[in-house]
Amino acid sequence: MTDLSHPSNIRLVYFDIPAKAEPVRLAFHVGGVKFTDERVNGAQWQGMKVEYGQYAQIPLLEVDGRRIYQTVNLILYAALITGLNATNLEDELRLREIILACDDIPNTFSGTFSISNAEERIVARTVLFKPGGRTYCQMKRIEELVGDREYLIGDKLTVADLTVFTNCCMLRCGHFEGFPRDCLDGYPKLKTFV
Repeated sequence: MTDLSHPSNIRLVYFDIPAKAEPVRLAFHVGGVKFTDERVNGAQWQGMKVEYGQYAQIPLLEVDGRRIYQTVNLILYAALITGLNATNLEDELRLREIILACDDIPNTFSGTFSISNAEERIVARTVLFKPGGRTYCQMKRIEELVGDREYLIGDKLTVADLTVFTNCCMLRCGHFEGFPRDCLDGYPKLKTFV
């Protein structure tokens, strides 16, 4: 059986965009964990899906040959092996709440990728960010969780900090049409945190 706590070979597979895998990438870099950062394009991923079978989804980690799926699972694994985790149960619950709240955002707008008409896709994404829109409400919740803290969990950097940071960067990076680069302007505490 593979000892996941002391891996010798880690491979992270995801697209070359600052999105779901970015907290894992940053955690490994901050924590000094060596890994292969395999960035694929859409055509490469389509070809790889055959190899991965019915559970084909990314991001994914291969740790000493064992495949690990689900974004939040990958982030929590990275936290454990880098030391960027919580140190008590109360903080662990808060850490998970923040990560899961952040994961809701790309899960919400992922439905817009299937809209083939660019104008309709942009309108659908814009609606998500308007006051009362689903992403707007999710961002408000994350802002409440962030508050005025320097670190989100205790007095040290954790994957919760990295996840909020990367999600905010993802939204304003310009990669996704319909997400304005000033999308954090309505969330002053998030903007200050990032």
